[in-house]
Amino acid sequence: MARKVEKTEHDLNTRHAGLTGLLLLCGLLLTLAPTARAQTATSTPAATLTVTTLTDDAKTPGSLRYQLNRAKAMSTPTTIIFDPALSGGTITPTRRLELSGNIHLLAQDAAGMSIGMTLDGSRLPAGNDVLTISSNTATVSGFDIVNFADAGIAVSGSWRCPAKARVTLSDNVLIVATSTAVGIEVGTGVSQCLAVTISGNRIAAGPSRPGRSVNSGISIATRDNSRIEATVSANTITGATLDGIGIYARGDNSRIEATVSANTITDVTWDGGIGIYARGDNSRIEATVS
Repeated sequence: MARKVEKTEHDLNTRHAGLTGLLLLCGLLLTLAPTARAQTATSTPAATLTVTTLTDDAKTPGSLRYQLNRAKAMSTPTTIIFDPALSGGTITPTRRLELSGNIHLLAQDAAGMSIGMTLDGSRLPAGNDVLTISSNTATVSGFDIVNFADAGIAVSGSWRCPAKARVTLSDNVLIVATSTAVGIEVGTGVSQCLAVTISGNRIAAGPSRPGRSVNSGISIATRDNSRIEATVSANTITGATLDGIGIYARGDNSRIEATVSANTITDVTWDGGIGIYARGDNSRIEATVS
């Protein structure tokens, strides 16, 4: 075997000059090939859409619903921001607003400044959440969401395991209208996986319903054969009738991994500040609470 290796190396050395000539003849091809590979690897730039009107109409260019529909049709990550002229404005949807795709919905202008945008759920039919998210990747940040009777923000996993949808909800204020409402509701379908970060949100009863008017501040629940990874931190929840934060492994063979830290929960009457429940057969919850 040693002699065979030595012969092979000798043959390669003797062919070096011939190969060098061949490489020189193909110089143009070799020069162009890396450029072609680089162009193939370059991703399409992310898009930014701007909301320019407070009208709730899918056919009105510049409305939030119109821009959400445009973002859904895009194959690239899309950020939706707001014209600064809308600062302090209110959008009153007549049906749920849906995020589907790789969408980042930010209540800010192009300079990154908060514009104080409110989503008012008072005109929603029963059974409609204000915002629903069924995206592979999504962010909702900086909104005041008020007067809702179901969920302010509802998140569902849209990817089959082992892939995970990744959702971030941060710095929103959710003021509920009824004692049946949930501030933020996170759940999966069967055999779906979801990773969610919920941080810096404030969830409380509205001024017309002081005291205990929130069903659950944050609810996280699985269905059969599903998995959720959740980070829940620095949220403030006031006046829940059930759990301030409820974590429920309801589905069979489901799993939740949760890190819960630095949340402030007050005026909770029924179950407790943080409730953790493994109810499905062979379900499992791994939670770190601090």
